Amino acid sequence: MRTLLLIGIPLVILRTIHIHHTPSPLTIDHYASKRVEILGTIVEEPDRRSTKTYYVIETKQIILLESGTILYPVRGRVRITDRKNFPSYDINDHINASGTLKLPEPIEDFRYDHYLSRFNIFVTMPRASIALHRQHMHPSLRSTLFRWKQHIEHRIQSLYGTPHAALLSGLLLGTRQDIPRDLMEAFNITGLTHIIAISGYNISLIILILGIVVWWMPHVIRFVIMTICITLFVLVVGASASVVRAAIMGILGLLAFTTGNQRDAWRLIVLTALIMLIHNPRLLWADVSFQLSFLAVIGLLTIAPTLKVLLKHVPEGLFIKDAAIMTLSAQLATGPLVAMQFGRISLIAPMANILITLAIPVVMILGPLSLIISPLCVLVFGCLHWIITVAITLHTMPLAAINTELGWIGCVFSYITMLFLHKYVQTFLPPVSTIDSGSLPGIANT
Repeated sequence: MRTLLLIGIPLVILRTIHIHHTPSPLTIDHYASKRVEILGTIVEEPDRRSTKTYYVIETKQIILLESGTILYPVRGRVRITDRKNFPSYDINDHINASGTLKLPEPIEDFRYDHYLSRFNIFVTMPRASIALHRQHMHPSLRSTLFRWKQHIEHRIQSLYGTPHAALLSGLLLGTRQDIPRDLMEAFNITGLTHIIAISGYNISLIILILGIVVWWMPHVIRFVIMTICITLFVLVVGASASVVRAAIMGILGLLAFTTGNQRDAWRLIVLTALIMLIHNPRLLWADVSFQLSFLAVIGLLTIAPTLKVLLKHVPEGLFIKDAAIMTLSAQLATGPLVAMQFGRISLIAPMANILITLAIPVVMILGPLSLIISPLCVLVFGCLHWIITVAITLHTMPLAAINTELGWIGCVFSYITMLFLHKYVQTFLPPVSTIDSGSLPGIANT
């Protein structure tokens, strides 16, 4: 652990210094507030909404429309908003986009500028006029995977009606665009948003299913196949911080299992964090999902064992006890940060998560199969309907969530208080061991 920190922290600091962004005439954000025409390539999956589509463009050259000056090369990414929604463009397409560049600004309490900076985006074009310059002729692996994702989404839409199709797409692919606003608000209040944010739970199920399929193969070949499949899944769903974290931890766990070494959960956490921060240090201060993801895992490793001892007399049954312990541990660990960032704490979340505990695995396992074997749709639809019913019903209960105004000082004080309380409670309990690090779902789950 000490060696990891001694090597990793300096690398993160050096990487932070290296990626420090300063606008210059060679970067696109230098021309903010000017009307320009951009020639560039779509480099991310388009974010399609009902009334608009967001594209991320890697700039190659720009034309200053007021003077007609052509500037090349000018580099940098731009988030472009197309409010016509037609025609649609795809990843790797070369396009011309005309409009006024603007620097992103905070939206109320949401640091929109920080959010975009984690993707290396420092300027936007809120109203763009787009024309196709040249369609991509040689699809890349990533564009091919995104096309598969679109086919899967269309298949889901053809089998399940709204909002069930939108929920299944969220569970399997992490897409939220088509989820109705009232249902999304219900998920937020009941603490169920995590089920449509691809993370460790999904990776754990994928590893479990793949392990069953390739169990007869040699360990090394099994590891290679499972690693490739996990990597492809991460690319398809968009490689967010939480899913990358879970994927890295899952792959490291598989590697440790393959080599026969005893896994250390804390080393996995630290190594995963260092790998992600060396790649993109901005995750540390600009990505709330990254912060919540690691706090939740730390909660599972520290708070969950204590709760397990405190609740040792509670009878086991249908995984409900374990689900309650894991949910409560993750919520306690992330609570102060959630209160500071979102101004709300869900009190109904433990109950909501327990009620859907059995439905989620059924949807995750049978959902993809139902796209091929249609009769399974009945069972999957029933589970989806149960999840929606739980969210809609519980979010209207009194005190389902409370609004808070917690600043960063209060957040730090809350974590210090929780640490002392945890240590104090442990003094009255028998020795508490951490969650079995040999259980891969236990590490990646959250």
